[in-house]
Formats: sequence, structure tokens, C-alpha cells
Amino acid sequence: MSKGAKEVLIWVPLSPLHSWRGEGIAQTLEHLLSATSNETLRYTILVNVDHFHEVVTSFREIRNIEVIPLSLIWLVFRAIPKRKKYVDKKESAYFKPKSTLIDAAGPIFRKLKIKKSRIRELFHLTLYALRLKIFTAFQVLGLFKRAELIWIPVPIINWSESLKGKKVISFWDPFVFEYREFSDISFYFFKKYNKLFQGAEHIVTQSQNNKEYIAGVFKVPKNRIAVIYNGSPDYSKIIKKDWLAYSKQRLIRLYEKEPVEASSVSDFARRLHQEHCNQSALFRLSKRINAKTKVIMVSTQYRIYKGFEVLFKIADAIVGVLPDAYFIFTSELPIRLKERYAYLRENVLEIVRVSNKQHAILYCLCDLVLHPSFVEGGLGCYPQFEAASLNRPCLVNRGRHTDELSDVFGDAIREVICDFRNLEDTTSRILDLLNNSAVRQANIQANLSAFINWKSIAKKYEKLFLELVR
Repeated sequence: MSKGAKEVLIWVPLSPLHSWRGEGIAQTLEHLLSATSNETLRYTILVNVDHFHEVVTSFREIRNIEVIPLSLIWLVFRAIPKRKKYVDKKESAYFKPKSTLIDAAGPIFRKLKIKKSRIRELFHLTLYALRLKIFTAFQVLGLFKRAELIWIPVPIINWSESLKGKKVISFWDPFVFEYREFSDISFYFFKKYNKLFQGAEHIVTQSQNNKEYIAGVFKVPKNRIAVIYNGSPDYSKIIKKDWLAYSKQRLIRLYEKEPVEASSVSDFARRLHQEHCNQSALFRLSKRINAKTKVIMVSTQYRIYKGFEVLFKIADAIVGVLPDAYFIFTSELPIRLKERYAYLRENVLEIVRVSNKQHAILYCLCDLVLHPSFVEGGLGCYPQFEAASLNRPCLVNRGRHTDELSDVFGDAIREVICDFRNLEDTTSRILDLLNNSAVRQANIQANLSAFINWKSIAKKYEKLFLELVR
């Protein structure tokens, strides 16, 4: 690495309530930083101590990246938190059923309608806030890692507006302001973004729609807003090519528990339990598979604007025609939806918090991917490109994100877009994609035609950062 490389501090200590891979920023950073030249920029990434080892593993082969944990031990002694890794062979030795004071107080909590998990969350959030406040104060006082540029890819992190230095802010989407269901947090976001935008050298966003919003609603000058599209994920590099032709039963056998890493025994037990539940759901599916089985995957988190309510109407219609159709969701579903469509319970599976490899196997397992969101912050959506990279079709609900995708890549991309509110048309197109190989291939090729190379995107970030530090 060149001695003249410019220092960029990436401030991304997510709260303990978020997993690293569960947030889209993880994949974005991995793609961007792995494609950046060692000769021009050096990155220091501040992450939550709970995510530290996972992030280190992601970037272990990249020489121009240093990962720092949000740890007071590191801040004072520059000591790295110990890596605690538990493997399946030893799992029974690390946790046993036991009662704690919180467990003993269970009846009281139930009476007060307080979940025990909320007590633990409150404790961890308090420690996180304390550490974050101290790190922020050290940075403001010039006692933390010096950098010529600070990139804040997740603006909602507390006190990030106080950081001293040239700042680049990422803006992903305006959904908290567009939907009243977010009214409990939108006032905080309103104050936060206004403060951040005032002090930022530049704002980076992932679509022209977002730029129009920032300029039109927040009144930020357009010359301070850069549109840099996200690249397209490619899962073909994760799996072996012959997996694409494996039977569903064989793919389920191939799906394995990931080695569980955690900072505590209780966290390890919870993560292992999650892996266990995922495998149990797939076991249930394996007992239902026959020659007529079709698997449809919905790979997105539940949000109010994600269109899950419409999607369940579609699932109801599809199962009415194809009783052996099964829907895999990579998100925990609202109880109200599962209760309203209780008769679909056997056709719906929730498999959550999966690794990239596990995610790729689920794509191979499915016959079709659906993305029901009414709006996304970027150009199109990740699942349509993840699916296409593994030769699987994807149907995407129409919204401004798909309209912009069509504007950029032309009418061919309309092959993958459908208005999910039109139940009859959507059901017809799904059945076509499940049963007609020519239609499937046309869909896959249309998605592939809109692929964006991550290396070209990384160069745009690199160019912007270098312009700002010169």
C-alpha cells in the first residue's frame, strides 16, 4: 500500500439489536472496499464489538482496511476482544437449561406485559450507548483515529452528527417520512438528517429518485448530492455450478448449520437455536416435497411498505391452484398475517438470518423469487439479481425503483415487473414462470441485462472520496 494513501474513517457501529449481515450495508461495504485500490485510500472501520470478528473475517484478505471494535478495552489498551467460537461438537457443554432472576420474575413480567427479552435488550443498549458516547467524545476531541474523511454510511447512529472533520453521508431512502406508521421515530430522523446534511461535504445516494427527494424536500443543493447506484450481487461465486441442477431433497441435505460465533454463552445458545429452527423448517418442507412441488422465495425483511399483505393474497391464489406450492420467507412474519391466513401455515416457512452460502442454497432450492415491495431506495432490488445470478427467475412489484430501472436499462426490463395489486394478472404470470421454461429464461436474461458491476461502482466512490480530500 502506498504511503500517500488517504485515510477514510467509516463510522458504522450498529446497535446490538442489529446483526451485521442482516443489514444491507454489510454487503455494500464488502463489495465496495474489496474493489478499491490499495494505492489511493486506506479505510478504518469502527463497528460494534458484537460484529467485530465477523467484519474482520469479511475483510481479512484486504490490506488497506483496519477494523476497530467499539470497545473500551480497545480504546484504553488497544486490546482486541477475545474471539469466542463455539462449534456443534461442543455445543452441549456450553449451555444448559437454567433459571435466572429474570426467568424467576417471568410471571411478574407477563402480568405487566413486559417481555424478558426487552430487559436484556435494554441492558445491552445502555452499555452500547455508553461506549458509543465515549468513542464519539474521543473523536470530537481529536483523541481517536485521525482521518482526512469520515464516511457515515448509516446516518441513524446516535451522535454521528457531532463527529469532527469532513463528512460524507449516505442516504438510502425516505420511507420513515413517507409512511405515518414510522411517526414514532420520524421526528428524530427529521432532526438528525437536517443536522447531518448541514455539516456534510457531500451526500451519496443510490437513485435519482432519492436525489430529487433530498433536493426537493430537504432543500439540499443538487451539486452536493451524488447519485451512485449500487452494484448487483452475484451469488454464482458462492456455490458450485452443479448445485443448480440438484434436486430439492439434495439441496436441503446440503444446507448445513453455520459455525456459530458469539460473545457470550447465552448469545451462542440463541444463535444456535435460530440455526436449529431454520433446519427444522427445511425438514418440514422435505417431508412435503413431491414431483409437483414448487418453491417460491421472498427474500426481504418485513416492513410496512414491503407489500406482504398483497403477497399473502397472491400466495392464497397460487396455493388454490397449486396445493404443492411452498413459500419461503427470509423474514419473520407478522402474527396477524399468519393468523388471518392460518390455512396457509403449512405452505409458508420462515428461514431467517442466513449466511451467504445458506442464502444461495435457498435460491437454488426455489423455482421462483418474488419481491413484493412497493418502493425501494435503490435501482430495482437485490433479490432479482441474486436470483438471476443463479439462473432463477424473479418477479418484482412495480414502484418508482423499477420505473427508474426501466429508464436506465430500457423496456426489456419490464419483463420482470408486475403490479402485484392486480391479483389476476400477477397470479397468471407466476404460473407462467413456474411452468414455461421459455418465459423463465426470458425473465432471467432480462434481469441479467441490468447487472451493474461492483468494481465500476467502487471506482466512483473512490473518485468522490479523493476529490473531497485533495
